[in-house]
Amino acid sequence: MELSELFDEFVEEYNCGNEPQVENYLRRCPSNEKELQNLINVFFMARYNLPGDIQRKSWQSFSESFFSNEMTFLKQLESMTLGDALISLSRQREMPRETVVKALMKRLKLDTKNQAKVERFHWQYHRLENNFINPKQVSRRLLEAAAYVFQIPAGYLEDAQRRSYHKETAQPMEMKIAARVAEEKGVYRESSRRSEVDDQFEEIDQLFIGVKDNAE
Repeated sequence: MELSELFDEFVEEYNCGNEPQVENYLRRCPSNEKELQNLINVFFMARYNLPGDIQRKSWQSFSESFFSNEMTFLKQLESMTLGDALISLSRQREMPRETVVKALMKRLKLDTKNQAKVERFHWQYHRLENNFINPKQVSRRLLEAAAYVFQIPAGYLEDAQRRSYHKETAQPMEMKIAARVAEEKGVYRESSRRSEVDDQFEEIDQLFIGVKDNAE
């Protein structure tokens, strides 16, 4: 059976008030198991995260617009590196970096009222977007939080992480300026030892550069 037909059958069973078993459907298409899982994940995200008036409408009323556009966008992510994917998601969701940072920190249960921590997280996230830290060192916890914030299956970001590479390059002037400003605010001290002021950022730094086993 074609992937689209199998997915349509799943949606029809769900809309009839039944509780289709995802595992049963995945077993029926072993060659496209990952694709079907992604379709089902996006389907449930659409059903439970859209405004109430849309949720009450039938699946057909928005499948050709929201769902179709969403899957087209997610397809584009399949060739991106992690940094590019995060930037693309921010633009597609119309979420400025400041909004993304606050949402991520809230999801990760970090103190958003501590301005120094917010600035530190913002700085690290900026570095991640622009490939100034090794994407392979980013924690799964951060990837899952980002998937939640952007409302996509986490597998898309995990695949983007695997595709990513990190090449040590000289920082451009704007990054040097950003680092100097951060240091002046006590958010980042590149040349300092692990001082007391840096200890408060350990949990944040571990999210971005804590996974040493994946580093190239």
